[in-house]
Amino acid sequence: MRKEIDEISQKLKNLKQRPILLSESQKNNSLVELAEKLLQSREIILEANQKDLSLAQEQNNSQALIDRLTLNQSRIEGIANSIKKIALLPEITGEEKSWTTSQGLKISKTRVPLGIILIIYEARPNVTLDSLALGIKSNNSLVLRGSRQTKFTNQALAKVSEEILRKYQLQDNFLFLNNLASEETKELLGLETFDLIIPRGGEKLKELVKANAKAPILGAGGGVCQLYVAEKADLNKAARVIYNAKTQRPGVCNALESVLIHRSHLKLETLEKILGKLFQLPESKIFTEQAVLETVNSSFGCFKEIKDAPNGW
Repeated sequence: MRKEIDEISQKLKNLKQRPILLSESQKNNSLVELAEKLLQSREIILEANQKDLSLAQEQNNSQALIDRLTLNQSRIEGIANSIKKIALLPEITGEEKSWTTSQGLKISKTRVPLGIILIIYEARPNVTLDSLALGIKSNNSLVLRGSRQTKFTNQALAKVSEEILRKYQLQDNFLFLNNLASEETKELLGLETFDLIIPRGGEKLKELVKANAKAPILGAGGGVCQLYVAEKADLNKAARVIYNAKTQRPGVCNALESVLIHRSHLKLETLEKILGKLFQLPESKIFTEQAVLETVNSSFGCFKEIKDAPNGW
């Protein structure tokens, strides 16, 4: 275990001497080629993904995790399109702004790469190529530590990327780590060679990173995804947005969690208009406050009262 971390540490030290020096056109071309290679390799990737899915089902993982882990033709096309969009972003590396203060002091600001970034993430295979594309575009070297639950998928994605990385002499700037155990991950986080660490996952992962990281951390706090239906809102549009935001992919972190509805809509026919499609879903449950329960008057069995919450929420 220590030997592997020592080897990674030495590679990171070597990376400090090998910044990405591609021109804008070279970076953009490499990204377009990466997207095309991804599309050409769909069958290989889906076969590897199926191995991960089979293991996840055998281990009785949650449906939310399995959904995040799943790749299909549509999702692979979506990743490829995202990579092509990244290629179209304006070049900002080396961009310089300068100004002179009223006291005559000349100040300049130049955009430069951060350096070496560790991205540690859970069962999200899309993060592998999204991160790789952003690293190339921004001239940052990356260490990608994926979850063991995505072992086979990430191995396939790394192999697909290898040809493009070698063509543009970037193979040493991107390390794919798919087999690190928990203790090894803690040691990895403790290396001082990283310029930034980005966790992509749940609260346990964020706590692991905060407890062990020696480098600065860029992470998002746990949020609540809410939607407010105002007094004069377009109720047809609100109904469509609510249904899509909740049902398209319930397992992702930006799925809708709470709907706040203006009190003027507290009528049975209005609530049915706003939430009606959710009523039709099998086994759907809508947790709400007593006033709403009194309004629907048991017309819809999917409504459940929120108990022991301040102000009913």
